[in-house]
Amino acid sequence: MDDSSCAVETSVSRDFAREIDHAAVGFIYANLERLSLALVLMPLSMVAVMWSTVDSWQLLLWLSVVLLVTVARVWLVGRYRAAQPGMAEAPRWGDYYALTSLASGISWGYAGYAFYLPDSTPHQVFLFTSTIGLVAGSIPLSSNWMRSYFAFTLPAMCGMVLRMMIEGGAANIGLLVLFLMYLGIAISIAKNTNRSMRESIGLRYQNLELVEKYRESCERAEQASRDKTRFLASASHDLRQPVHSLALLEEAAREEMGSVRGKELLCYMSVAINALNELLTSLLDISKLDAGAVVPQKSALHLDAMLRDLSREFSPQAESKGVTIRYRPCRFWVESDGALLGGILRNLLSNAVRYTDKGSILVACRRRAGKALIQIWDTGVGIPASEHERIFLEFNQLQNPERDRSKGLGLGLAICRRLADLLGHRLELRSIEGRGSVFTVEVPLAKPPLRDRTAATPASPWDIRGLSVLVIEDDQAVLRSMEAILGKWGCDVMSAGSIEIAEQRIAEKPEIDLILADYRLRDNTNGVQAIERVRTKLNRNVPAILITGDTAPDRINEARRSGNVLLHKPVAPAVLRNAINAQVRSEGTAGTSALAAEPAYSEPPGRL
Repeated sequence: MDDSSCAVETSVSRDFAREIDHAAVGFIYANLERLSLALVLMPLSMVAVMWSTVDSWQLLLWLSVVLLVTVARVWLVGRYRAAQPGMAEAPRWGDYYALTSLASGISWGYAGYAFYLPDSTPHQVFLFTSTIGLVAGSIPLSSNWMRSYFAFTLPAMCGMVLRMMIEGGAANIGLLVLFLMYLGIAISIAKNTNRSMRESIGLRYQNLELVEKYRESCERAEQASRDKTRFLASASHDLRQPVHSLALLEEAAREEMGSVRGKELLCYMSVAINALNELLTSLLDISKLDAGAVVPQKSALHLDAMLRDLSREFSPQAESKGVTIRYRPCRFWVESDGALLGGILRNLLSNAVRYTDKGSILVACRRRAGKALIQIWDTGVGIPASEHERIFLEFNQLQNPERDRSKGLGLGLAICRRLADLLGHRLELRSIEGRGSVFTVEVPLAKPPLRDRTAATPASPWDIRGLSVLVIEDDQAVLRSMEAILGKWGCDVMSAGSIEIAEQRIAEKPEIDLILADYRLRDNTNGVQAIERVRTKLNRNVPAILITGDTAPDRINEARRSGNVLLHKPVAPAVLRNAINAQVRSEGTAGTSALAAEPAYSEPPGRL
């Protein structure tokens, strides 16, 4: 049993037990030397009082032992100061002090037995008072290490207790009872002192820990501020570049629309538009993850199909560089969200292809401690050890200081880290500069699900002909474009530029299957309010999709709380059609996640 267990249970966290022990032992050694004079005067006074009644040689021998113990304690203080023990060694030095306390207690216990004079009341009172005084005086120092207090107190009092029991008589028995009562009180006081001391030291360490945590929080906040500044500066640059390019190309294309040069310029414009769309979509992905608007839908997934398809998807791109993608079949089932996990692996594989110019890329998995380790190995440029954490920051690219968009945006690994944290999957990197890298995603294993052989084959997700759609959009150009694309897909379209007009439309024709609403509408209204007004008017839960160009986290969370699918402009026609189909087939229940209908993590390479 250690010192802390001798005291009653305290409220101090056990995390600080070693620090408390170290402080308690340090207090003993810091104050022990100050008591040296008292430790010498007490036995000298005992010898002086007892000199005429006790054998002098016995007194001198006892005095020599007591003074030798005092010298040993002073020597121990010097050794402690020289050693400057740490927290691990503190209990050992506390026990050294306890041994000297035991020797001192035995010495004084012997005095209480041998120097007890039954026929001399003054000598009995002196001996009784001296022993009680020593027991009480040792509380402030020795109670810091309760072993030392017990080691001194019990032997020191046992001598007189034994002698009074032997002598017998009413007076001795009465004195014995008082003596034992005092012993119990002294031990109780020592325990309370020990508890108070340990709580006080524990609170001090807790305060120090809080100060340290506050300092770390401030540093993290400052780092986040610096990262955000760098993020916004890079985002501003990358957003302005394609827009600037578009402005120049558009002006040049006006005069040469019918020529070969004009068609070439339009192709360049298409590249610029795709680059801008890619950047906006990646920024949106990060915004959704930071806003907590992406809710994983985990299930049992078979890795073999996912990894095989990813390997095939990137093989043409790798082969064009003379790089081979090798895939080892994987039989494991894992517990994860297929779309989000696919987004992580697609980014990692895209990076491997981008930064590997020779050799090969290996896609494989292995099992360890109930987890599947999905690994992507490459023989590319590698990453210096000092950069292993920085590569997961936004817009951080080691091989692209000139911000060439053909080399990526520097957002893929940042999204990977956020997705891995969201899913609770561990993402690791091992790399040697100039030799290659291996990224590992650690995913929990799962049991294969029971196959439902009676499940019907779903209908084509592209068959939405005859669907009655209410479009609420206050921008006339966008409204006409939506009418055109929906009409082309065979939908029956009703258009409204405001909530009031939408209510007029459904009053004329209440049989609608879907609502498409822009978020920002006229008169400080929004699409969430419009959808709710229409549903209330129709008295049924009509499936709905929100469309917006606003990427603010508050907007994303509001859409999520409303239970509607949220699509962000510019919306690809394939994404819009897939979202419509998903909403109608699920009767409005498929859109509780802000990414439910938007395949943000399953598009071709470069998407993230």
